[in-house]
Amino acid sequence: MQAALSLGVSACLMGQPVRYDGTDRRNGYVFGHLSDFCLLSHYCPEVAAGLGVPRPPIQLRQGGQGVEVVMVHDPDQSVTAELDWACFRAEGLLTEIDGFIGKSRSPSCAVADATLFAQDGTSQSCDGYLVAHLRRCDRLLPVISDEQIVDTEERLRFFEMAIVHSWWRTQSPLPGAVFETLMRLSLLARGQRLQFANDESAETLAVRLAAALSQGITPQGHSRVLRLLQDEMAQRLPLNILDELAGLASAFEDGRLSRIQSLFALVELLEGQGLEDYLQLPYLLCARLGTY
Repeated sequence: MQAALSLGVSACLMGQPVRYDGTDRRNGYVFGHLSDFCLLSHYCPEVAAGLGVPRPPIQLRQGGQGVEVVMVHDPDQSVTAELDWACFRAEGLLTEIDGFIGKSRSPSCAVADATLFAQDGTSQSCDGYLVAHLRRCDRLLPVISDEQIVDTEERLRFFEMAIVHSWWRTQSPLPGAVFETLMRLSLLARGQRLQFANDESAETLAVRLAAALSQGITPQGHSRVLRLLQDEMAQRLPLNILDELAGLASAFEDGRLSRIQSLFALVELLEGQGLEDYLQLPYLLCARLGTY
């Protein structure tokens, strides 16, 4: 399948032996599945910073001027400048990627679960140093960790936002009507409705969409999606396919199919029916690409 999205990935998840101890954390889903339909660009900020492999482990410490990167064995030895340079180099990725998959608990690449040590010995969770930098540079960039991506709901939200980011990055500015059409099923599934102004910038639209997509999908919302598609496709599908579509909606509503199972079945049902316009909508495209 032709690459549909371009994603940045922590290099260790791609099987690169770049961890501090010379090992990797090859992730079967990322390396084995996503590489079939995504263009993956791997990056290790600690290697890019010139720290070498193997190398002493690093940690994050709250300093007087902000977060510092220091050596675990010698907290007085700072490598913050080196990591700043590696983060600066990584900014080139932002012109090419629509999401980033980071290594959980990594001081460089974690998503919300790195450890930040305070000077009084307490600690709190935070983004890794690189991920925090990428978020500051591109507040629309979706990020997810190798552990979060195992969760189907987290995965759906990540890929929906990556698809939105791709359109925003490559076709900006997009008129509100285009965004509304592309996202309508995703919004409906969450019980959301956005008003789009013709003079609203693509970035503002994408920010508001990100907030809407952060809401959970409800069973009632997904049921409305299935019933809406049934009504809209009444003139475009043969009766036997429409009957199967109605059966999918009923099977979900009475609990015989999960939402994920019904989406897989829906996409399989619509493939080859001349409904490419529907299959490109993010809510269905995620299932079509097998990101579940």
